Amino acid sequence: MAAISRSSAVEVVTLQEETHLRGQKVAVPFKGLPIQLVLGPKDGRHKKLHLYPDRPLDPGPRQASQRLIVFDPERYFSGISGLLTLDPGQRLVLGKAESEQKNLLHYPKTVSSRHLRLDNSGDALACKDLHSEFGTYVSRLEAAEQGERLILCVANSYSCSNGCLKKTIAVRNPGKIAEFCA
Repeated sequence: MAAISRSSAVEVVTLQEETHLRGQKVAVPFKGLPIQLVLGPKDGRHKKLHLYPDRPLDPGPRQASQRLIVFDPERYFSGISGLLTLDPGQRLVLGKAESEQKNLLHYPKTVSSRHLRLDNSGDALACKDLHSEFGTYVSRLEAAEQGERLILCVANSYSCSNGCLKKTIAVRNPGKIAEFCA
């Protein structure tokens, strides 16, 4: 957090409570992840985003990586979607002016062109609301909200017609079942 906390304009928050940013900048230590970002007013005209540490299936040399992923939880688990990544030392601006985000995140009208800036220092995340009209809410994801995460478990295994092992996978939320050959 040394790189972020040197600036006198940054408040370090642990997200014990939701923080509403309107032009301010805060630093969130990584122990506070995963977090939820709400861009815009909390009256249904907002965009909710989740931010998690990247946990690759085969971590190898990246095991200690502090890469972060940002995604739309409302679309990520119910259709074709994607995510944004934020490596240590990188900056990501969220907003409608960022062309690669238009189709990926489907921002409502209440999200500003340049709404929120995220800076990954490697041990903390700096969040700066870029003077958006409605502000940004930053909070820690609670257990009920974490249920929106993709959780896979092998429900059944059997041999399919071409002789390979077929596995049935249960995807928690939205409760769909997928099959694949292993």
